[in-house]
Amino acid sequence: MQGNFDEEEVTPEQLHGAAIAFAWAASTFSISSPKVAGHLVYAATACPGRDLYSYVRSGELTRRVGDLLATGPVDLPIVCGPEAVERVAAIDAG
Repeated sequence: MQGNFDEEEVTPEQLHGAAIAFAWAASTFSISSPKVAGHLVYAATACPGRDLYSYVRSGELTRRVGDLLATGPVDLPIVCGPEAVERVAAIDAG
């Protein structure tokens, strides 16, 4: 996710995208009970920022990951090269 979540609010789309990415990782790497934590748990950092961390601390992000996993494995297509550059540029452009 891109942003300063000490100053910005996480969008619903960002939160959903994070849940999909974590659910994909749990599916792909056979993580049986995923629990999302922020970088600040492991190092002296402000990451992921107050607003995003509120979803981590409350368990909301972990719940969303669990809901996605309950429907079966999560497929996340991997995009590289020029196609990835184009997609990121489109996202940045809004």
